[in-house]
Amino acid sequence: MNTNLLAIVNRIVAEQGEGILADAKRLFPYFADYAKNEAKEDRVAFGRCLEMGAYQELKKTRTVDERQRVKATLINQMNAKTGIDRPHCNEALDLLEAVMFRPVQQSYQPSSQAGAPVNVQVNTSVYTPVNAQKTSSLGTAALVCGILGLCGGAIPVVQYFTFILSILGIVFGASARKKAKYAGQPTGMATAGMVLGIIAVIVTIIAVLFIGAFYYWLFSEW
Repeated sequence: MNTNLLAIVNRIVAEQGEGILADAKRLFPYFADYAKNEAKEDRVAFGRCLEMGAYQELKKTRTVDERQRVKATLINQMNAKTGIDRPHCNEALDLLEAVMFRPVQQSYQPSSQAGAPVNVQVNTSVYTPVNAQKTSSLGTAALVCGILGLCGGAIPVVQYFTFILSILGIVFGASARKKAKYAGQPTGMATAGMVLGIIAVIVTIIAVLFIGAFYYWLFSEW
């Protein structure tokens, strides 16, 4: 089978949907552009098998044996009606079958033998290397720091210690939010910790300025 042609047809189907295989006229512009460097015999044979309704016939089948019988009939019809030699007819139908009935990869394939090691295949396209527990811990830490920073922001002396917690709440919250987004996890706790940290910083600064102004006014009266 022409693997380049298979990749081209798969690309067209991925872009336009499998239904394009049932509409040869709609497929030909893409096919002519993408497959222009492939052998003419392969392109013509594949186009003719679509024109003859091979997609619809194969789509009706339910088993491999049934598909083989339908393919054999279609090969005879193509050869008789178009004059394309049987090997090219067979190649074209094999290509169409490969596109339509490509096997679905299983993420896990356990061995059927008891006690035998399990062969596990990880689908790396959906695997995220972010540790979910670590992301959740950072979000919790951000929320705790934000709450403590907000509670102590207006308390004299204590506010200098909780101010540090407020800053940590912002840092932890931003970091946890970024990692949660990357891992596709909820960002609510991280966002809440970051926002509380920001509010706590503002409250602390206002409180320090207010207390400073109060003491300045108090001692200036003496």
